[in-house]
Amino acid sequence: MSTKKKVPIKPVLNFGKMKAEDVLSTSTSIYGKMNNLSSGFTAANSAKTATPPVSDSIRKIEPGPNTGHMQVWPMKYPGAGAYEVRYAQLPAAGGTPATWLSQSTLTIKQPVTISGLTPATTYIFQARALTKNGFTDWGDAITRIAV
Repeated sequence: MSTKKKVPIKPVLNFGKMKAEDVLSTSTSIYGKMNNLSSGFTAANSAKTATPPVSDSIRKIEPGPNTGHMQVWPMKYPGAGAYEVRYAQLPAAGGTPATWLSQSTLTIKQPVTISGLTPATTYIFQARALTKNGFTDWGDAITRIAV
């Protein structure tokens, strides 16, 4: 018949005589002391830098969810009730397009999705705002190649 010998369990960490409030306090507990440890690395800057707008009237242009789509985000204009984005295929010889197409939106929270563009073709985009005094001037022309 074998008898098992009881081996006392020794604590891995010795906290000495700590009171319950010491365990819960973040300044005196092991948790609090571990929070004050440093790896020696400098923390990365968590502040996001704003991406500059692509023009004075268009904040961002990027390919849309499908082939032949582009998404255009107009810039916020004080007092604007609506925005209009116009676009046209860049003439082969350069210059100003003869025919423009346009699309309106009431918000800048969602992009204006322009569809029906021919992939690998360069387009010109412009935007303007509608205020109580009428439309603003068209912003700077931005060119993008449709994908």
